[in-house]
Amino acid sequence: MNGRWLIFSLMLAGLGSLTLAAEEPALPASTYHPVPGWPETPDSIRFGAVSALATDSSDRIFVFHRGEHPIVVFDRDGKYVRSWGDGLVKQAHGLRIDHEDNVWITDIGDHLVKSSPPTARS
Repeated sequence: MNGRWLIFSLMLAGLGSLTLAAEEPALPASTYHPVPGWPETPDSIRFGAVSALATDSSDRIFVFHRGEHPIVVFDRDGKYVRSWGDGLVKQAHGLRIDHEDNVWITDIGDHLVKSSPPTARS
């Protein structure tokens, strides 16, 4: 009986060491690098936790964050375009832009999905 437990224990130890010895595949080196000073953010914008990023058909970058002015837009060069959304969301979660440039946001604080057509933003 003790011999069986010994063999069983050795087999388990051997299997465990094989699992640990398996090499993780190497991840490719990132081709993305931070650009110092990008974006150019006005003093009135202080980013909270950023929950989503998206781009529209004009290559503008939309940042959805948990702070004042929760939707902030930059052009492709990082220049500030506009911001909006004060009082619109309780807790920013997701942001998508559809093929007509409508902005769709999800608010996990209010458990809502909201949309804004491109012409309705201020």
